Amino acid sequence: MKRKFWTDFFWLLVFAFAGAIIVVLAMIPITAFTHGTLMLHLVQWGQTLLMMLLPAILWTMLYKKERVSEVMHTHRPSWKVVGLVVVLMIVSLPTLDALASACESLPLPEPLGSWAKNNAEAQQLTIDTMLDVSGLGGWFELIMLMCIGTAIGEEWMFRGALLRCFKGYNKHWAAVFVGLLFSLIHLEAYGFIPRWLLGTCFVYLVYWTGSIWPGVIAHAINNLWALIEMKEAPRMLEHFGAVTVIVSIVSMVLVLWLIYREGQQRATSSIGVGADDRVDSDRES
Repeated sequence: MKRKFWTDFFWLLVFAFAGAIIVVLAMIPITAFTHGTLMLHLVQWGQTLLMMLLPAILWTMLYKKERVSEVMHTHRPSWKVVGLVVVLMIVSLPTLDALASACESLPLPEPLGSWAKNNAEAQQLTIDTMLDVSGLGGWFELIMLMCIGTAIGEEWMFRGALLRCFKGYNKHWAAVFVGLLFSLIHLEAYGFIPRWLLGTCFVYLVYWTGSIWPGVIAHAINNLWALIEMKEAPRMLEHFGAVTVIVSIVSMVLVLWLIYREGQQRATSSIGVGADDRVDSDRES
């Protein structure tokens, strides 16, 4: 089983690396004829499409020779689940904001601390350039890139193809490791823990709903909120205290339970077994 995982994982990396080479080669004419915001947007689109979305699809079709809809869990979720996911991300904002602030204040040992600080400053400069857009068209493209496009690409790669590599393993450990790898690839020390938790949560959304789209929606909402904060809009959460965070955590648990229960009910009514039974059947090798 371990050998099967490493073989699947190796070929997924091969497809992603091939996409990375194409992006690097494409950067030569891009940097020659464009600069600033446009250049960064084109590079980001290339990374999303050629290093995430397309490699995941080609890995499924050419290497696994399986249906994309099955590996990527593209089944349409119920509107009730979609609504619950939207509520989940809204009520989680105080918790995620507090967790991110706490992580930013954590002292890191050297040389990790210096790297994290320098990396954060470099990323902020890049983000400031990427956000330098104006007009309705500019904002539309920015949201499509940083929210919709990124959410679809990363979810199909991590909660689709990568999660498929863990078939046959304990689903809870798989969720943790997929979330870990999702956070590691962003190379951001201060946001590592919140992103790890989010990445793990998105795996459970796939488990409970049988669809990747709730995770895509949650991912897009999270990125949209980050986009609003990065544009230095009024920080609506700064005045919230410990009570609000506690209420946020309790609300998150409640909504997650409702999503889990809805998945169980739909699975039972459609195929006569629970959602956990459906997921566990994937563990058979």
